[in-house]
Amino acid sequence: MVLKMACVLALAAGSALGQENDRKVEAKLTLTGSYAFDADFKDNAGGVSVARGGGALNVAFPVFERSSLGVGLGTEYSSYDFEEIATMGPSPIVTWDDVLTTDVSVRFAQQYNDTCSWFGGLMVQAAGEEGADFNDSVTWGGTAGATYKVSETFTIGGAIAVRTRLEDDALVIPLLLVDWKISPTWRLSTFTGMNEAGLALGWEVCEPVTLSIGAAYALREFRLDDASTSNMPGGVGRDQGVPVWLGLEWRACEQLRVNVRGGLIAGREFTLDDAGGNEQAQEDIDATGFLEAGVTFLF
Repeated sequence: MVLKMACVLALAAGSALGQENDRKVEAKLTLTGSYAFDADFKDNAGGVSVARGGGALNVAFPVFERSSLGVGLGTEYSSYDFEEIATMGPSPIVTWDDVLTTDVSVRFAQQYNDTCSWFGGLMVQAAGEEGADFNDSVTWGGTAGATYKVSETFTIGGAIAVRTRLEDDALVIPLLLVDWKISPTWRLSTFTGMNEAGLALGWEVCEPVTLSIGAAYALREFRLDDASTSNMPGGVGRDQGVPVWLGLEWRACEQLRVNVRGGLIAGREFTLDDAGGNEQAQEDIDATGFLEAGVTFLF
């Protein structure tokens, strides 16, 4: 459970690994789409598939002599398709409609010398089903840490991260950051995304193409519709699992990258809490395949 908490908080941490003293304004726009195929509930009748689409814009501005200020905006739309749901009696069931998640972040990084750097950041996220109360859908987080460049091929770092949760206690977790260029063509590194964090091993097959294998812990939690017709008015839905995949990145040119990946989502669990944070229903879900594609523009 501690490892899962650390991965969740790493979503807000970003990375200061391998930071260079580049004085240009840099921007990155990423657009992604994914589909998790039909998967059955393990203990009850029913199943679910999920289609997602989203994007993220991150801009880094040089400030002072060896530091940078970054701002980011991300959004993700998740369309859940629950099928053949059945329950006995009046017990709550795990279902919800489509969910929209949006976050805004600010990050500051300082290169102390040629080997050491430190960073800090804040993030605010709103995640809710259509019709959910916005004010009750907001969480926030912060992080502070440092990295040390051991050699030209190995950088290691650590951080402390904090994140509030919907109807749950805030979490404070230590994080480990690693970037290791094992050889000219192999690289092992930690990574973070909007809703997942993990570890990936990449192999540069040729100059524009890299294959990778990776695993992550992914968690999405969101406020439910507060209308009386909702399955759990004002409650909280949680969707978590462990995606494991093979991926390919094609660097079409200096400003354009195309990514595809596919694999399995294991350890899937959906939970349904009431407005007070008390768990009302939980479903373990069979492992299922997923596909994802994305494009990144660098400016």
